[in-house]
Amino acid sequence: MRLEQEFIKLNENTVELLSNKGSILAEKYGKISEALVCYNNALEINPDYVNALIGKGSCLATFGETKTAILFYNEALKIDPRNVDALIGKG
Repeated sequence: MRLEQEFIKLNENTVELLSNKGSILAEKYGKISEALVCYNNALEINPDYVNALIGKGSCLATFGETKTAILFYNEALKIDPRNVDALIGKG
């Protein structure tokens, strides 16, 4: 059981690191394509990770894929209905 708990914790940390890396790439360096890869990788591990859903939505919106971006903001809002970033992103 302990090994399973450590594996879950490692995955949670990995998801957070990937999402944070995506945020830095997009917001600080304007590397939207690279950020999108990070968010996709985070969502492969945990499809319900709100920050990665919002980050992916933001990247998609930057590429002009507004309808798809809104889908990701909506997914984030299903998990965290009061998330300000998702609400702002959704418009």
